[in-house]
Amino acid sequence: MSTRELDEACVRCAQLRQMVVRHAGGQADAEALRKLQRRCQKVIAAADDAVCEKQLERVARYAQLLLSGKGSDVLRREILHQLESVRSRIIVLGAIRHPEADRRLGEVL
Repeated sequence: MSTRELDEACVRCAQLRQMVVRHAGGQADAEALRKLQRRCQKVIAAADDAVCEKQLERVARYAQLLLSGKGSDVLRREILHQLESVRSRIIVLGAIRHPEADRRLGEVL
């Protein structure tokens, strides 16, 4: 993961978080689900990490429930928890792979 990809992954995680926070849930929203799934795939590609991939696949499954009309605050909290875990993992991976980017990363987040 390059520093550019690291930045991109962090920005996309923040976008995913905002989508989840802003969406009311409890009603079907196929377009929001497609956008969320596309963004998850972009973070997976940018992070290039099996752990992040597994967590983001979980986010996509939970979002499918949240945005299918069966949403709940429990699902929203779990999605946000998973996204925070992904963000933390990306930060750690970036610090390991690009120690010089560690200071700059705080500016992105």
